[in-house]
Amino acid sequence: MLSYMTTMNEEIVTSHFIDIEYLKGDFSVDVFKHDEGNEWKKCGKGFSNYSIENMSIRERIEVVKENKNIIIINTICFNSDDNTYTMLTLDTTFGLIDTYKGTFKNEKLELNNLDSGIERKNKKGISYSFKLIFKKISFVQHEILIGYTKDSGKTWLPFVKNVYTKK
Repeated sequence: MLSYMTTMNEEIVTSHFIDIEYLKGDFSVDVFKHDEGNEWKKCGKGFSNYSIENMSIRERIEVVKENKNIIIINTICFNSDDNTYTMLTLDTTFGLIDTYKGTFKNEKLELNNLDSGIERKNKKGISYSFKLIFKKISFVQHEILIGYTKDSGKTWLPFVKNVYTKK
């Protein structure tokens, strides 16, 4: 290591993530899909692990959803210059990479990919963007609500919800 470089201890790193410290650890994951009847229907399950790595929190999640094995690697970093969080998402199953950025609102971490410059289109050619809302439910449980927009964030609709239970 170069002599002018400082080392980061876990206390310093954790201070940047104190509001999302509940993410650390191993979890079972239940996946729910929002249906047209405005209800959440369980559609998958799996497991996840979050760990602190240098100045980031890294998640590896593997779920089976609607008979598809999906593996996603997420890395969340805190930017002290503008007090925002950025998340890089790598979907190894479908070969997709995206970035999300956001802040805390009402004790929830809200990130969206409106500024990523990456458009996702469905089979009909309609472009979508996504929002992720991280919410602590209890000491052992949290959820991530995934919403989507077709109008550049003017209107958000529910899409998928992952409920995490600490092992």
